[in-house]
Amino acid sequence: MILSKQKLKLFLLIILISILLLYSYRVQTQPMNAYIGMVSVEYDYLYMVNLIASIVILYLIFPNYFYTPTNIFISIYILFPLLSIISHYGVSGLLNTNSYWILFLFQVLSISFIQFLSRFIRYFIYRFNFKLFFKKKGRIKNEWVFVCFLFAILLLLIQRFELDFGFVNSYDRRLNVRNELSGVLAYMTSIGMNGVAPFLAYISALNKKSVFFIIAFLFVVIMFGITGAKAPIALVIFMWIFGKLTPNYGPVKILIYAVLIISVVSVFEFLLFDYSLGMDIFLRRVFSSVALTQSYYADYFLNHAVINDIVFGVAKEGKDVTYMIGELYSNNPNANDNTNLLLYEIGRRGLVGYVFMLFFLSFFFSFLDVLYIKCKMKEMAGVSILYSLIIVEQSYTVALISS
Repeated sequence: MILSKQKLKLFLLIILISILLLYSYRVQTQPMNAYIGMVSVEYDYLYMVNLIASIVILYLIFPNYFYTPTNIFISIYILFPLLSIISHYGVSGLLNTNSYWILFLFQVLSISFIQFLSRFIRYFIYRFNFKLFFKKKGRIKNEWVFVCFLFAILLLLIQRFELDFGFVNSYDRRLNVRNELSGVLAYMTSIGMNGVAPFLAYISALNKKSVFFIIAFLFVVIMFGITGAKAPIALVIFMWIFGKLTPNYGPVKILIYAVLIISVVSVFEFLLFDYSLGMDIFLRRVFSSVALTQSYYADYFLNHAVINDIVFGVAKEGKDVTYMIGELYSNNPNANDNTNLLLYEIGRRGLVGYVFMLFFLSFFFSFLDVLYIKCKMKEMAGVSILYSLIIVEQSYTVALISS
C-alpha cells in the first residue's frame, strides 16, 4: 500500500533532512570545501523541481515494511547514496540536468530490480517449501565461537605488533599494519574488526548477554592499540544500540531519526557558534563528499569512457578504478575515491560484473529474508544492517570478504 501512514511519516522526516542538508551545504560545507572542488549551487526553480520530482520517486520505491533484510538494504541505500545525490547533484558543477537524471534513475532502477528479484526468489522458496534448507528456527546461541575467533586474532597479532593507544600516531600504526600484514591473517583481522565484533555486539543486545558486548568492545579497543583503526569502536557501539532498539523501533526508523537529530543539532550549532562540527564531520562526510564522488564517476562514464570501459570495466595501467578517478578528478594519484557498489562495479567490471552483482545481491538478501521470516532468526537484520552500511561506500565483494 503506497499511502502507508508510517511510511509517509518517515518520508516527511527524510524531506526535512534534505532541507537541512541544502542549508548546511550553503552556509558551511561548500565555503569550507571549495578547495577540493565543491562549487556554490543556486537553488533555483529547476533545481527544486528536480529535487521534488526525485523525492516523489524515492517515496514510490520506499519499502512499506522496514524489518526484512532486503528492505533494510533498500532503505539504507535511499537514505544515504540517493539522498546525497538528490540534495547535492550540483556539488561538482559537472552534472547538468540530463546527467543527473541518468545517474539517479540508474541507481533507482538497480535497487528496484534487486527488490523485485529478491521478492520473486523468496516467493519461489515459499512456493516449493524448501524445508530441507530452512527447517531450524531460533536465534544464534553459539557466541563463544565468535569469541574464540576474536581471541585467536589477538594472539596472532600481539606477537607481531606492540600496543600503543596514542591518537597522534594512530595513522602510523595503520600504515605499519597495512604494510606488514598480508594473506589470510590480514583478512581475518579485517573480518574480526568490521564483521565479527560488531555482529557479536548486535546479538549480545538481542540475546541480552552483556558479557559478549564487553568482549567485542575490548577487542576493538585493543585492535585500536595495534592497528590504529578507530571506526570499529564506533561500529561496535552502533550495532549494540541497534540490537537494543531494533525489536521495538526497527533499524530504518532508528537511522532516520539519528540522521535527523544530528542534522538539527548541527544546524543549531552553526547558528550559535557560526561553525558546526556536526556539519563538518558528519553531514559533509556522509552526504556532500559522497555526492561529489558520485558526480565524478557519472561524469567519467557519460563524457570520457569508451564502450569497452562500460561493458568490461575500466583498466588503466593496472590501477583500480577508484585510484583512476582520484587521479583524474582530485589530481592525486594516491587518492582512493571509493563510491557505492553500483557505480564501483560498473567501473571495475563493467556491465558484465554489474549484472552478476544484481543477481548475487538479490539471492543473498532473499536468503537472509527467509532466515529472518521463516526461521525467526532476527540476527539476519543485523547482518543486513552491517553489510548494507559497508556496501553503500565500497565494492560488495570486498565488503563480503573483509566483513
